[in-house]
Amino acid sequence: MGKEIERKWILTKFPDQISEGNHWEVEQLYVSLYPEVRFRKKFDYSTGQTDYKLTAKSRGSLVRSEFETKIDELIWSEGLAAAGEPIVKDFYKFNYEGHTYEVSQVDDAFIYVELEFESVEEANAFDTLYQQANRIKCGTIGINALSELIKKYEE
Repeated sequence: MGKEIERKWILTKFPDQISEGNHWEVEQLYVSLYPEVRFRKKFDYSTGQTDYKLTAKSRGSLVRSEFETKIDELIWSEGLAAAGEPIVKDFYKFNYEGHTYEVSQVDDAFIYVELEFESVEEANAFDTLYQQANRIKCGTIGINALSELIKKYEE
């Protein structure tokens, strides 16, 4: 099981650096929140390929244990039947100043960016342009904070 060191920020608009070449549609089914267990279907617009994964993550905000494995379409379909409606995201990746930014727009409700780091020290020292502008909230956010934000958007 690997470790994930990740920070997330909510954005008010898409970054200018996004290009259509790195665009996927992602559907996620959450089976459990603690620990986080989810099925993911990821369609790559540039290649037309679809990948399926099962992921489990421990509790935490900045550092979490993570297990991920490929699954097939049948297992995805069974998860879909059991768990209900997926969360749908437009997902983009781009490189900027030595970091890979992963940007998601969730169900047309909100936009967030994720960055992964090699160490906690690197994550804590990172000063991104999103901390300086275009943000609603800065810092690491977990699934509870996302749920609260979704509720606010639905009001």
